[in-house]
Amino acid sequence: MGIFNFGKKNKKGIEDNKTLGYIKIDEQHIMHILNQQVFQTDHGTDLYTMEVYETHNIDDAMLMDYTSPIAFELPSKRSDLMESLIKLWNSQRNTTDLSKVSYTYIGNIKKADDGNLYYYNESPTNEVSNIINYLERNFQNKRKQRWEYAERMSKINQEKNTKPWEISESIKRQIEMNQRIKQERLQNPYFKNISDINGKEGYDAINLSSGNIMLIRQMKKYKDNSGRYLYTAYIRDTNEDAYTEYANSIGYQIAFTTPGRLSDIVQNTDSQSLVYKNSIQKMLSMKFQQLQKNNNIIGLIDIGGVDFDGRIIENNEKNSVSKALIEQIQRLGGRKLEEIEQSKF
Repeated sequence: MGIFNFGKKNKKGIEDNKTLGYIKIDEQHIMHILNQQVFQTDHGTDLYTMEVYETHNIDDAMLMDYTSPIAFELPSKRSDLMESLIKLWNSQRNTTDLSKVSYTYIGNIKKADDGNLYYYNESPTNEVSNIINYLERNFQNKRKQRWEYAERMSKINQEKNTKPWEISESIKRQIEMNQRIKQERLQNPYFKNISDINGKEGYDAINLSSGNIMLIRQMKKYKDNSGRYLYTAYIRDTNEDAYTEYANSIGYQIAFTTPGRLSDIVQNTDSQSLVYKNSIQKMLSMKFQQLQKNNNIIGLIDIGGVDFDGRIIENNEKNSVSKALIEQIQRLGGRKLEEIEQSKF
């Protein structure tokens, strides 16, 4: 194609390409590409991850903080198929904008039974999802740092009463809009049931600390004789109202206990259920902020629970969490968030 120059593989088998390139989708659409990486998978494909930015003309300005991360797979050493895959995906997708914070997996090209290569817009494997999950955490952290820097510079320049030349008007408007959206969410912090991409139980809840949307997915539940429930789930957050859903696990894996079935607590409007729901939301918000602070946590994390009085507690027998549920957390590999926090010092 003449626009992609691949670097040498590093020790992790990853290829980096920081040079900008582009694909001409059609006469009116250009897809710019940057920060490309290639990972070799265990099932014989190359996983490509990159950031893209769409314009109408080659010379249109590209705003770095407005790129969208995407991922796809090609047969090993077949980078020549990249342009075909992106064009095939583009011809089939709807008009929804790509997420600015979450990776969109756009499919793969693989050999069918007849020996020919075909494009498949299907969900990634667990192996690929784990790679994307790791990359997405780093991507979101870097983007968050850039926004925070831009916000700090904006405040400094406002205090100096000088023109903020370091920050474009579009970035300032985006910062202001993001802050307004978060404040509106915090004024109406919903906690609602949202079925995941496979139709299973999931929830969207406003993070009471940040104003972002917490996506609670891939849930499993266990019950003891007292009516208490243990839930395991994957949790991540986003500032995008139109976020990307994945069929496989994305985010931090958590375990928590509740004083009843979570779906009933969220749905019911009696005073006791509202107390439980508010405490669960507060706990999830607080613990998620701690998970982000620790950053590179992997495996199941015990974040605690809410007791029958609506108090946020640690999961132990002293707080009347049954031995059965505690042993279940241990079997699943749960580690207390408090212990991880203490081990840093």
